[in-house]
Order: sequence, then structure tokens, then C-alpha cells
Amino acid sequence: MYQIDKVLWGSFVARLRKEKGLTQKQLAQNLFVSDKAVSKWETGTSLPDTQLLIPLAEQLGVTVTELLLGKRMEQPAPLSPDQVENLLQAAVRAAGREKLPRAWREGPRWKGRFAAALLIGAAGTAAAIWLSWRAGCLPYVLPGCLTMTLLCAFFGAYACFFAPTRLPTWYDAHPMELFCDGPIRMHLMGLKLHNGNWPYILRALRWWCCGTLALLPLLSAVAVCLPDEEVRKGGPIVLMALALVGLFVSLYGAGLRHKNDPPAG
Repeated sequence: MYQIDKVLWGSFVARLRKEKGLTQKQLAQNLFVSDKAVSKWETGTSLPDTQLLIPLAEQLGVTVTELLLGKRMEQPAPLSPDQVENLLQAAVRAAGREKLPRAWREGPRWKGRFAAALLIGAAGTAAAIWLSWRAGCLPYVLPGCLTMTLLCAFFGAYACFFAPTRLPTWYDAHPMELFCDGPIRMHLMGLKLHNGNWPYILRALRWWCCGTLALLPLLSAVAVCLPDEEVRKGGPIVLMALALVGLFVSLYGAGLRHKNDPPAG
């Protein structure tokens, strides 16, 4: 995991500032921060907030990548998504995470919906497994049904209890396709995330998790009761594929529909 050496990084910033002929006070005025903040950066005491990385890089005449790496790149090459993520995560960790409101601070509505979906999903999964065993198609139903139920339960619990209800403020100035929250990763290619569309994306994720958790096992149980053997074996697989398609349709639909919405006050 990439770590930013604050002392070496500060020396790099100080050298670039002097090359530009700027004093600490002038750089601070250009960035609308105090000269004490610039002094702390250059001595390695602290790092700038993430939303200052782009304007700071512009003031110093380097790319954001070079700024984060603390060195000039003689032959710049495109970074892989993992490298970009590591650099961004390192900057966020070093600068201090913005405290974001979490789902557990909301009212009980979504917590109750998730609890109800979890109970229905558990009952439906048990029924689907028992019926598929009676119908002789348990190997076709059990792995997928259990996997989808566990995935929906995990991501549903995250979305309804732990997910941030607001993104860091720098997403509004520089929207990104990548959402990172600890071990949770969501990369929506072609969809820029910001606080205007995030509440709707989060709501779509919650509905999908709760709806799929409750309905997919029940529909799988119905499928294994049908008289056609091919339908009994293939029905649950088709349902799971449709559920995954529904996830992307709901997330992209919510995000694109509100892509130009301003952040909620």
C-alpha cells in the first residue's frame, strides 16, 4: 500500500514553490489558506485537504499525480486504476478523513425494511432449498440461491446501516466514477458520482438489496415447483441473472437521471 512520506513531500512542495518564485504567503493567498498551513505542509507536519490537491498542483506547475508522488515524472505514463486508487487513498488517509454522516443516524424506516426483507429472504431460501431437494435439482439451486442471499444481506446491511449518506465534498468539485469506503468498492464506469445523485444511487441500492433479498428466494421456490424439468433447473439461474441486470439498471438509472442535480443543502 502506498504511503506518503510527509517530510519528503513537504520538501518537494517547498522546492516547487521556490522555483515558481512564490513566498509561502503568496501561495497561501492564491489557495485561500493561511501561510501557517503552507508552512506546515513544507515541514511535513500536515498535508493539504484533498480538495486543494488540484489547485495546489496548478499553482506549482505539476500534475496531481506528480504532486501525490512527491516527484516529477520524466516520462508520464497512464496509471492503472489500482495505482490511482492507492494514491487517492493515501492522500485521504494522510490528510485526515472527512467525517461523513452514516446511515445508522437516519430514522428506522430503512432498518425496518431491511429486517423484514431479511426474514422473508431467510424463509424463502429455506423453502427453495427444501423444494429443490424434493424435486431433485438441489445442485442447480443451492449454490446460486445461497450466494445471492448472502450478498444481498451483506450489501443491504451496509447500505441501510453503515453507508455514508453524503460523499466527501471534493466529489462535488471533481466527480469520480469510483466510490471507496473501507473494503467497499463500487466502480460505475461512465457515471460521475457527486452529492447531487448519491442519495438516489444509495436509495436504488437499498431497494435492490431489500427487494432481491425478499423476492429472489421466493421466486426460486416457485420455479422449482413448475412441471418442466428444464425450467426447474434453469429458472433460478435466469432469475439471478435478471437480478444482477436489475442492479446495474437501477444504479445507472438513478445516477444518470439526477446527474445534474445540485447537492442537497
